[in-house]
Amino acid sequence: MFLLFLTLIISNDMKSQDIHFSHIHASPTFLNPAYTGVHNGTIRVIMNYKSQWSNIGKYNTAALSADFKVASFRNKDFFSMGFGSYFDNAGDLNYRTCMGTLAMSYTKSLSDRRNNGLTLGLTFAVMNMSYDFSKAVGLDYEPTAGLYKNSVMNYSVGAGVSWFTQVGRYSSFYAGFAANHLNRPNISTMEASSKLPMKMTANVGGIFSGRSRHALLPSAMFINQGKQQEINTGTFYRFELNKGWNQQNNFLYLGAWARWHVIPKSFSGMDAVILSLRYDTKGWNFTFSYDVNVSQLAKATMGNGGPELSIIYTRGAKKSKSNKVIYCPKF
Repeated sequence: MFLLFLTLIISNDMKSQDIHFSHIHASPTFLNPAYTGVHNGTIRVIMNYKSQWSNIGKYNTAALSADFKVASFRNKDFFSMGFGSYFDNAGDLNYRTCMGTLAMSYTKSLSDRRNNGLTLGLTFAVMNMSYDFSKAVGLDYEPTAGLYKNSVMNYSVGAGVSWFTQVGRYSSFYAGFAANHLNRPNISTMEASSKLPMKMTANVGGIFSGRSRHALLPSAMFINQGKQQEINTGTFYRFELNKGWNQQNNFLYLGAWARWHVIPKSFSGMDAVILSLRYDTKGWNFTFSYDVNVSQLAKATMGNGGPELSIIYTRGAKKSKSNKVIYCPKF
């Protein structure tokens, strides 16, 4: 009976949380559909993988997405689309979330110099959530176990807006806001309804540099979903490994972020410190991050956090078409 009760608690807690990645700069389309197609290339492919708390259970998250420009217009506007698939496995009961997404965005140029733009994005997702109740081992037979479905499928819609601008020759700034699960999908595995709360996400960031080979890339994110809130703040320090200023140069990044997690009347404070190492070369971005748990949960995890790996490939635009596409920020 205790294990069944614990399972219900976990399920009720998880219903208010989405799939989560630590280095927000490496999953922009997952963060906000208005970042779909917002890159200096024709197509971008993103792969993310995260493992967390391996000593207390199975917590793995993986994602694969691609976004690309579909049409560019003479007024420097462009229309983009993107596809994504996400998988998350949590706990010994294999609570799994599988999701496929379709995103569309339209970017409006706000400047004749191609350095200022506003993007509106929409996303549609099909979700499947399941668990394996047979892995729950109790002292007595539980007749109530048969009341639960092993899986539930539903859909979700979301929308977002982003704005970006170039500041001087070497610096840029961007900001975005997104609202997901606007239709409040039912994700309950019981007969009673349990609707997924809407998730509100706001983020800002930029690149600040001069003529030197050094740059700072600060960023911040705020997420509110149900009764939970999360804040991430930090920065990358970027060093240019070769001379010149172009998109094909090699860059090395060192970064650190602090994550605060707020659950009213339950927990409030710093949850983790996120350390990141990144390398960019010829359209490829490789990022490795690690969550250092500093909350009360560190006692149970024995300080083990979560390693995360991201690989991004962006195919550059042809020179003959470069004058038709406006400058986009680098995340």
